[in-house]
Amino acid sequence: HPLESSQMGHPESRIPFCIKNYKIKNGTGQTLFEQSGNFQTINKWVADQPIVAQQLHFEFEHPDPNIPASIFQIHIA
Repeated sequence: HPLESSQMGHPESRIPFCIKNYKIKNGTGQTLFEQSGNFQTINKWVADQPIVAQQLHFEFEHPDPNIPASIFQIHIA
């Protein structure tokens, strides 16, 4: 769903599938990172200190009831 250039205009003010709000939690449910009001397609989070966890949980809020949330890649290094 590419957005046309600003010269052509576009009926949507943001990419419909872009996730605005999400959380990253560890296996015990502690929130490690929370993002709200996101409008970018690429997000990068670098932890302040090393994280030791057996599980990470990603909670994504659907952008709209009729539009599925879309994730293309999660890279953990």
